[in-house]
Amino acid sequence: MADTVSATLNSLLCIQGVMIEIIVVDDGSDKPVEGSLSGILQQAEVPIRIIRTKNKGRALAINEGLRHVKGGYVSFVDADDFIDPDEFTAFIPLLKKEKADLLIGQFKIIGEEGEVFDERVHANNPSSQKLLHQIAYFPLAPVHLNAIIIKKSFLDQVGQFDSKNLKSEDKDMTIRLLREASSVLFCNTFHYHYHKHNIGRREKILKRLEWIHYRQRMISRNFSGFEKLASKSLQFIYDSAKLLYEATVGYRRV
Repeated sequence: MADTVSATLNSLLCIQGVMIEIIVVDDGSDKPVEGSLSGILQQAEVPIRIIRTKNKGRALAINEGLRHVKGGYVSFVDADDFIDPDEFTAFIPLLKKEKADLLIGQFKIIGEEGEVFDERVHANNPSSQKLLHQIAYFPLAPVHLNAIIIKKSFLDQVGQFDSKNLKSEDKDMTIRLLREASSVLFCNTFHYHYHKHNIGRREKILKRLEWIHYRQRMISRNFSGFEKLASKSLQFIYDSAKLLYEATVGYRRV
């Protein structure tokens, strides 16, 4: 975490036009992250709070961080991803003008050398229902939770992250947010950059198998009837194909 969180924080500190607070949750790293961030903590002009938890999974770590949020809106950033501050700033006029429950942006998938693997864009005339349909039946995620700005009071109503879902808690939360939001805005920016790491074949296979298990659990929780059966069947086929691809070929840049 300490190796990448500095770059992540620096990207956040470049955001202008809005007051922000940063909450860093150190989920049981071997070395406390404060030491590697001392320079940033001393020079930062925005409040940064570091919370240390035992290594119990991402969902519990996020739930703990949310307990300390003071602002009116929330957005999430993983420790090895980053925000494009200029693209993020394009959100601000919409955020100030409208009081939507969700403000949804687009996102890029980036390799270790900064190469772009994919750009996930909104479909024509996007809607919550269309996104839910794509999540259920399509192989590629149409939206990333971390590319969404969420009204804190609305998130409190939706409830906490599912701490028993260790790998697809973000997809689970995305579905719940889309289902319950009464007002959703879409912004055609790419403020969130998600890093795809080059890992060994064995680790890829193990991660994909684990992901298949938790995705199936997530679908069972959020869908029912024919929609549940169709989604579980299609996503199992897609994930099996991804497993074969990742184990033999790997990702290539666009």
